[in-house]
Amino acid sequence: MGQKYRMLYCAGVSSNRMMSRNLIIFTCLLVITQVTEAELSDKEKVATAAVLAGKEIAKSKKNENPSPKLATIDVTGVDSELKKNIELHMPVAIPECKAERAEVRQFFTTVKKHLRRASRALGYYDSEFVSGGSVVNGCWKLRLRITPGRATKVISQTIKVIGEGSKEKLFLKILKDLPYKKGDVLNHQKYTDFKTQLSEAAQTLGYFDAEFEQHTIRVDPTSYQASVNLVLNTGKRYRYGKI
Repeated sequence: MGQKYRMLYCAGVSSNRMMSRNLIIFTCLLVITQVTEAELSDKEKVATAAVLAGKEIAKSKKNENPSPKLATIDVTGVDSELKKNIELHMPVAIPECKAERAEVRQFFTTVKKHLRRASRALGYYDSEFVSGGSVVNGCWKLRLRITPGRATKVISQTIKVIGEGSKEKLFLKILKDLPYKKGDVLNHQKYTDFKTQLSEAAQTLGYFDAEFEQHTIRVDPTSYQASVNLVLNTGKRYRYGKI
């Protein structure tokens, strides 16, 4: 007789519905030994058949329910760099090919909300969004045209470190490479990254009470100009005492 594998300590449910379309899941502690078919008990044979049947049912279910095909969306009106940054803020839940029209409208409402926030973070406060779409060959083809508008530019920046640690070499090195040059488009991420650099430097040097006395970006929407103010007061430096 052919060799079989013995399965011990198998906890599960067996019934005359075992071969139905319902997937029966068994949790087993397997002890593998080679035995002859004659040595297998009826319960072990049933358990083995159930596990095999479960695998086939799971495989069949997977084939019956493939991932739904999603709609495509074409973004136009912006250059490659700005487009890339904006697309990072696209919602994850893109409608399916066969989505209802109401769902597509809701998608665009959410998209515009996210992208308006993203555009402002990149220095474009007057961006406009025109959306549309149609069903082609049974699937939604969505369109989104973005008009960035006039960019807000940095006209001045006051960034400095004051306090006991103002002459530390690490701070002086960081301050040599400020986040903006006059006339740069106001990218808020540059401000955030530079602020983080100063905070981390303070922690590294032992200025654990350091705080920003000024940390503002002032934007004039009528002139499309921005001023950046960032002042870090290091406070006193902590040192190890005698142990």
